[in-house]
Amino acid sequence: MTSAPVKILTSLPKGQHQMFRNLEVVWGAGESPVHVVIDGYQEEAIKLCQLFSYEFRLHRPQGNTKDNTRANMNIGFALWSVFNTYQQYNKAIILEDDLLLSPDLLSYFHQVSHLLDEDENENLSHVSAFGQNSYPLVAANLSTILRVEMYPQYGWLTTRKWFNWTSTYWVPEGVRFPYHLNEYNIALQI
Repeated sequence: MTSAPVKILTSLPKGQHQMFRNLEVVWGAGESPVHVVIDGYQEEAIKLCQLFSYEFRLHRPQGNTKDNTRANMNIGFALWSVFNTYQQYNKAIILEDDLLLSPDLLSYFHQVSHLLDEDENENLSHVSAFGQNSYPLVAANLSTILRVEMYPQYGWLTTRKWFNWTSTYWVPEGVRFPYHLNEYNIALQI
């Protein structure tokens, strides 16, 4: 994998500015196209994208901010837009706007991206840069990659193939669905 587009999900200009500044120190960031999804019309967020010369798309807010439907719709739109904007890429990196990035974030994704291609059972859908189980003994072992069964969060790499498959199961706008019961999770458990 030489590069993959970086898609940033943003809803707050403060987090967006911090992310953009932080991205400047990530090794290889200049080699990957950066595309931003702004959740709703926000003039300040648009001006920040223009200031940093990043492409952006406005997402019409869908769903309720009091549950997971709005975030779900925004992530779905972000995935759709990155793979439709960058037809030449089969992988994309998704980052939320409130992250502090490690300088080797893209290097990490490049080093492990082959795992998504080589998964013979086709049940590996993401590589995440965030782990809930990052306990000192586990996180300090640089030779180990842990495999978990959960939806990725915060910063992750995924494939066009996975998005094409899962988009048919995406919970539609206006439907509040318990995450653990959606068809995607049920399909993973079979």
